[in-house]
Amino acid sequence: MGEGWQRCASVSLYVKGPVSPYLMKIGERRKELFLWLLFGYTVATCTGTAYKIERSTDMTEEPKNRVDMEKGRQVYEQTRARFTSNPALGRTTVRAVAKLLEDMHIEGRVGKFHLESDEPAVRGGTDLGPTPLQYFVAGAAFCLITQLARFAPLYDVPLEEVQADVRAEFNAADKFVTDGSGGAFEQVTYALTVRSPAPPEQVRLLIKHAEQACHAAQSLRQPVPISLEVHLNGQRLPLTAE
Repeated sequence: MGEGWQRCASVSLYVKGPVSPYLMKIGERRKELFLWLLFGYTVATCTGTAYKIERSTDMTEEPKNRVDMEKGRQVYEQTRARFTSNPALGRTTVRAVAKLLEDMHIEGRVGKFHLESDEPAVRGGTDLGPTPLQYFVAGAAFCLITQLARFAPLYDVPLEEVQADVRAEFNAADKFVTDGSGGAFEQVTYALTVRSPAPPEQVRLLIKHAEQACHAAQSLRQPVPISLEVHLNGQRLPLTAE
């Protein structure tokens, strides 16, 4: 599995209602995520290039809109009115802080949440958590689904099921050779599956809006300035000779 994940960082998310993960365990022979949910128990098994997430508790198969449309409309109108009256309120910074614990094991903090990342043993880690790139593609999937849920009330599109399969392909060898092209992804693909009783044209409009509003997808599409500042032993370290 190590080789497969070197070539393709991938995650599939199958959304069947609100979930609250409490615990994650990693199997020794294959990666398994055991997520204890507020309303049940889910098992997610890594199949090599994607996660298949299934709920093990009984669930009705009757169609159900997963978005509170009235609440969504109210939030949309309130947010739009706030930004219209003061556009400067739209300026936002998302921050993550991470520190190295041991080898490839890293602890991170985003807001009030704490995360852990690691690499498989074949890449020098101890397999104690998802890799950084797995978080990256999961974030891209989360972001797109969030925008679909956010704007579904605007287009009167009930969402009975939404699945986003995001795959990022790259050549891991590039960072180990001096003549490589660098560490950038070569290709990122989104596969979106939606179940809704809404007319197809309304769903198309929703998806177009959601994709344009997805900060992760748009940041992958467009060149974004990146700066790097380094401090060594309490002093700023210039990255070029002065």
